[in-house]
Amino acid sequence: MLEGLRPGGSALGSSGVFFGVLIAAVLIAPSGILLSDGAVFCASLLPSALVLGLLTCALPFSFEMKALMRLPARVYGTLTSLEPAIGALMGLLFLDE
Repeated sequence: MLEGLRPGGSALGSSGVFFGVLIAAVLIAPSGILLSDGAVFCASLLPSALVLGLLTCALPFSFEMKALMRLPARVYGTLTSLEPAIGALMGLLFLDE
């Protein structure tokens, strides 16, 4: 039954990431609004928040889904498992953390 399916492939196609991020944002937004002390209602922050969400969540997940469909499972798994180490190295190099 599931033999012809590839990882990352779905009926939604590449828009699956968009809908996943949208659902996550809708679910987490109420707690963020309650804990923000009203700063979230500043209209000048909205463009920055949208760009931040795009660059930190939607774009990387889209690239990961594209890679998942194209790379062999071993290569994808190895690269994915290196993400935390690369993130820690970038924090050390660029943020001095």
